[in-house]
Amino acid sequence: MMARRSFITGLIGLSFIHPALANGDEYYRFNALNPKALGSQVIFAGMVKDTAGGHIPDAKVTIGLNVNTFYGEKFVSFNAYTNLAGRYRALDVASVVSALEEVTVDVDPAKVQLSISKDGYTLVRKLNRSRRGQKAGVFEVDFTLEKTKP
Repeated sequence: MMARRSFITGLIGLSFIHPALANGDEYYRFNALNPKALGSQVIFAGMVKDTAGGHIPDAKVTIGLNVNTFYGEKFVSFNAYTNLAGRYRALDVASVVSALEEVTVDVDPAKVQLSISKDGYTLVRKLNRSRRGQKAGVFEVDFTLEKTKP
C-alpha cells in the first residue's frame, strides 16, 4: 500500500512540474524552437539587464515595422514582456502583422524596429547578437537599462 501511495504521489508531483516547463523557462530557450519552422520566421528574443547585471522583469519590448496595407503604409507594432529572469521572446513578426492587418508580408529583419521601456529605467545599451546577413530565424537582441535618478 505504501509503495502505491508513493507512486501516485510521484505522478501527481510530475503533473505539476511539466506544465511549468511548457509555459515557463523552456519557452525562452532559443534551441527549444522548431528548426524546421524557423526557416521563414523572424523572431526576436533576448535578455534585459540593469547596469549591475541584475535581471529586469516586466520590461516592455516593442517590435514594429512599416507595412503596406490596403489603406496605405502603416506602422504596425506589438509587444513582448520580460519574465522574472529578464528574458523575452516575441512571436513571429510576419504572423503577427498578418493577424493584425490581414496582409501577407515578407519581413526584412533589418527594417524591424525594437525599443524597450520600463518605468524608472532608461536605455544604456542595445546589443544585437544576431549573425550578419541573417534573413530568418531567431534574432537575439539584448538591452541594458539604468535606473533613473529621482
